[in-house]
Amino acid sequence: MTPRKAFVTSLVVVHIAIGLCAILPVSSWYQRRTDEVAQQRQFYQEGQERRVEQERSLQVSTDQLEALRDENPYVVELIARDRHGYSGSDEITPPPVQSVGK
Repeated sequence: MTPRKAFVTSLVVVHIAIGLCAILPVSSWYQRRTDEVAQQRQFYQEGQERRVEQERSLQVSTDQLEALRDENPYVVELIARDRHGYSGSDEITPPPVQSVGK
């Protein structure tokens, strides 16, 4: 092997080693960062789902309160039956309280 060829081969090996030393930490950092982003996305999604559920619950409660203020007999009976578990054996059960106004 000529000295020039040996020098070029050494340079290639050194460049590969330096490249690996630079790429491996960056690759490791990138994987950790990808995991963090996935966790943040999951946290955000769960927060969005909670928010939607709370808005729905608030709307149901608001509708119930409005119906009670209007003295809607259906809603009064529905809430009373739901809270006290009243229903006859031959009655058709009304929808659950959560579906009032929907």
